Amino acid sequence: MSKVDAYVSHLGNATRALGNIIVLETEMKLLELKIVDFENHIKENVRMLDGDIGEPQKNILKLSNTEYELRILELQTKIKLNSLSITRVKMVRG
Repeated sequence: MSKVDAYVSHLGNATRALGNIIVLETEMKLLELKIVDFENHIKENVRMLDGDIGEPQKNILKLSNTEYELRILELQTKIKLNSLSITRVKMVRG
């Protein structure tokens, strides 16, 4: 392999790595927006819980909030995994 071929190959690999990082960072931003959305749903449910509603509705809202909290934890985990992937790509590609 000539020096030019090696350089082109290296440049292609670096470009793919940068593309992967951009995709992961974009996904992280979208996940963060979903977290904010779930947090807003929780706040709205809490406001409704403070209102004059029946026990069945309160139980449904509490269950819904638990589901939202679990989804938030799942999204936070995905964000952390993406962050680790970005670090790994940066380390491998230098």
